[in-house]
Amino acid sequence: MKKLYLLMVAVLYSFGSLTAQVMTQTFSSIPSTWTQSNSCNSTSTNASWKLTTSNPGYGASGYTDNTGTSGSYAMWVDGSSPYPCDVSITTDSIDVSTLTSPSLEFYWFKNNTSTNVGNNTLTVEVFDGQSYHPVWSGSTDSAGWRKVQVDFSCISTPNDIALRFTVSKFNGAASFYNDIIVDDIKVQELPTGFSNCAAPTGIAVGTVTGGAATATVSLGCNSSATTTVIYGLAGFNPSTSGTSVTVSNGAASMTSLASSSTYEAYAVTSCGTSSYSDTLGPISFITPCAVVATPYTENLDAASSGGSTSPSLPVCWEYYQGVSNASIYATYHYIYSFISNSSSNSLRTYRSSSSLYVGDTAMSLTPEIQGLDSATKMLEFYGRKGFSSYPGEVIIGVTNAAGDASSLTIVDTVYMNSDAFEKYTVYLDAAAGVASGDARVAFVTVCNGVYDYMYMDDITVKDIPPCPEPIGLSLTGATQTTGTISWSSSSSAFNIEVGPMGFTQGTGASATSTTTSYTATG
Repeated sequence: MKKLYLLMVAVLYSFGSLTAQVMTQTFSSIPSTWTQSNSCNSTSTNASWKLTTSNPGYGASGYTDNTGTSGSYAMWVDGSSPYPCDVSITTDSIDVSTLTSPSLEFYWFKNNTSTNVGNNTLTVEVFDGQSYHPVWSGSTDSAGWRKVQVDFSCISTPNDIALRFTVSKFNGAASFYNDIIVDDIKVQELPTGFSNCAAPTGIAVGTVTGGAATATVSLGCNSSATTTVIYGLAGFNPSTSGTSVTVSNGAASMTSLASSSTYEAYAVTSCGTSSYSDTLGPISFITPCAVVATPYTENLDAASSGGSTSPSLPVCWEYYQGVSNASIYATYHYIYSFISNSSSNSLRTYRSSSSLYVGDTAMSLTPEIQGLDSATKMLEFYGRKGFSSYPGEVIIGVTNAAGDASSLTIVDTVYMNSDAFEKYTVYLDAAAGVASGDARVAFVTVCNGVYDYMYMDDITVKDIPPCPEPIGLSLTGATQTTGTISWSSSSSAFNIEVGPMGFTQGTGASATSTTTSYTATG
């Protein structure tokens, strides 16, 4: 009898050490009672969760199951098109009435090994019958399965809940190589020994002004613990670097931010001297561009190569495309890496010869230039035709700080001389039409029924010197005894020298002018 009693105690102890589970899913199939949805209204299989009997690719290739038993798989979302798109799956009803401290456990895999680094995000929410409560979010990469445990006991739930898993895909370059897999989902009593240090459930960054921004953090079940936001320039390691600020009332102020830079922010909760939650993040944000002082030079070499649908302009440049018939191929600009005046890149412009596209416009705009509306600046750039028989036309203009097409003032139209790079100069002065409120220089292409493409490089905006060099010298009229020349300049006093073709400067006939034209006789 004593032996039987001891055996019973041992059995009871063994069962008492197990974690009570009310839902387990190891995916021999995706349950037919689970509901699929997406934000892009797509019927593509890439806009739904599917079983890993169809193999994920790239960094996720071969990761079809974490359970390790015959006939079990996992569910996953393909990073391929369509995007942007939120792809969701919602479980059927889960009874948590027997759980004192309900929690969620699952395994996930995400490993973007492409150079097109992206942050497809997996988000998990608990549905209480009326509202969805975000309880976990992840977007980091790792070359292996990762276990997630989430305490959601602080959420006031009815007896029945549901879970929603959502993968947010953002764009082609950032999403295509970034499949996300989920396996071995459990809803259970919070395991014994779990630190009970739940991670924050959400982080967002507001508008950046004056080198500062506010991060808003959803604290989840650890609202009484200490949560910290760690931020730094994109790519920093939050474990060893970055700036840390404490969250107060769900917000943290990030300061001393550099202009025109990409930052990342993480959030982590501390529940004691050695107890920390999982780290939430990163979330990326870009600080606004500062107004640039002159001289400003852009050689385009730091920009990535683009294409007809991706201009890939330098940081702080703006792009406008106005096409009446929704054809992206009417006219466009992009960074081109095969032809340049110096080093590697140039800005390529293109326009179609189709009469259907007449009036369609593409426009690349510099950053805001400090003092541009003082009408004391000049533009220099190197340009060439795409082919010797093409016009090689680019319209130079100025716009307001927002780069609104409606604010465009045309300053000049420049035609490239040849299919070799040459230097071109345009004065951005009052005579050219520059006025108060002008802040950006615009390079404009307008469809006019004539096929054309050209290249620009080594673009500079600088102050007009006190004695500027005349530009645009041309013959505007001639008779048997006279010849009239004209030029552009912001000056009002000029020395002219005329002589036979090929004469040596200093040996010709000299004259002066107070205007930008002169008629020689003789």
